[in-house]
Amino acid sequence: MSQIEVAALAGAAGIISMGSLLHLVGMVTPNWKDVGAGTIGLWEICFSGECETIEDKADWLIACDFLSVMGVLTSVAAIVLIAFIFFNALKGRPQHSKIHIFLIASTTIAATFIIICIIIFASKTAHTLKIRQSFYLSTAGGVLIKIGGIIGFIISRRLSCGPK
Repeated sequence: MSQIEVAALAGAAGIISMGSLLHLVGMVTPNWKDVGAGTIGLWEICFSGECETIEDKADWLIACDFLSVMGVLTSVAAIVLIAFIFFNALKGRPQHSKIHIFLIASTTIAATFIIICIIIFASKTAHTLKIRQSFYLSTAGGVLIKIGGIIGFIISRRLSCGPK
């Protein structure tokens, strides 16, 4: 394995990890949009620095919660997969012939969960949408997870199939 492939795998792992972290921070912070004098997130609503859990949620917000959590879980699976690929490659072990498929599938699923969550949230709050940083963090996270997955797929496919 060349140094370029090592660097590309490490970069892909870093990009997927950064995307997961950005989405996780965006998911748990209550700054998805402005509501009057406060802000709302997926789980909390805040006014004047005082936050409280959203108790009686609409179905669409419950769906956003679910999709957001599934996005985190599948992105963690992608991080585990790319770490496995990376350490096997460093040790000179052969890659499983289909591992690149699992990597691209997990990052695609993670990004899809996140993007659907974002689309639902934006469509249901469009009439008063003044989006804030948490919304942007989750969006950027989903995009980075997908980009890292594409890079990881290309390199891991090359490692498992050999250069073409």
